[in-house]
Amino acid sequence: MTSQEMTNYWRSNERLRIAVERRYTRELRAALKRQSKKVYDVILAQGPDAALLGLDMIVNQEDIRPTIQRMRIDGVKKVLPPYFRHLLRLEAEAERSLKAFFEIPAELLAEVITYLQLTGATRVTQINEYTKEVIRNLLLSAKTEGLTIRETAAKIMSGENYSFAMWRALRIARTELTKVTNAGKLKLNDKSRYELVNIWVSATDERTRGFAKPKIDRPNHWAMRGEQAGEGGVFSNGLKFPGDPDGPAAEVVNCRCSLASDLRRDANGRAIVRPGQPSIRELYNRRLNLINAT
Repeated sequence: MTSQEMTNYWRSNERLRIAVERRYTRELRAALKRQSKKVYDVILAQGPDAALLGLDMIVNQEDIRPTIQRMRIDGVKKVLPPYFRHLLRLEAEAERSLKAFFEIPAELLAEVITYLQLTGATRVTQINEYTKEVIRNLLLSAKTEGLTIRETAAKIMSGENYSFAMWRALRIARTELTKVTNAGKLKLNDKSRYELVNIWVSATDERTRGFAKPKIDRPNHWAMRGEQAGEGGVFSNGLKFPGDPDGPAAEVVNCRCSLASDLRRDANGRAIVRPGQPSIRELYNRRLNLINAT
């Protein structure tokens, strides 16, 4: 990919991602605020000690799970269809074909979504555990300060805590969307008839890690722009894709980079075919034939 192609690719992905991020940031803020309100109500009714002892029951991951699940699905549905067409264009290029481009088959999209939901279950637990840790620290701090019941309750619902919840909602939405959309792309790559090389497409603005003052001991996603994954599909920072949950927080949290792919070619410049693997186009045609047969 040329520099301009990478810029256009990232901007196209970013427009789709931001639309989902904005919607679900609002929903996540509301969900986090509801969790704080539940603690607030228990403090007023039963006292701070009861809230502290019952925190695991009061702050339940089911408060945020449905929102995060919907966000993952919507993010994948927004971002993966254009990427699917990108894979079709690669196959058309390899086959020197000018066949029409099709929409992503519903069953293939459903397969990717199911995979992402199964692999992302632990993330909801981690988010909820951190919420409990924040509230627990607030309660212990209030106890140390000798605050009254009403003062403790007010601390839980304070502007400072609410601002933190708003910031955290945005961070959750951005991090999760980057993860699931790029993991979904990686899963779609497995369906290609051709061997693909994964490309790191960095966010192209001043907020990108390493843009302003690169540091040796800090992630530098700006410098990774256009980098191809090495052996085992791993990039130089140890991640398999932007937002890889196996990576450290410094590499993953708030990342807005994107994954792209290109054909892997042999010494003669020919696209390398995976043995026995039908092309994405053939998978689509099989589905079309089944529909026509019924």
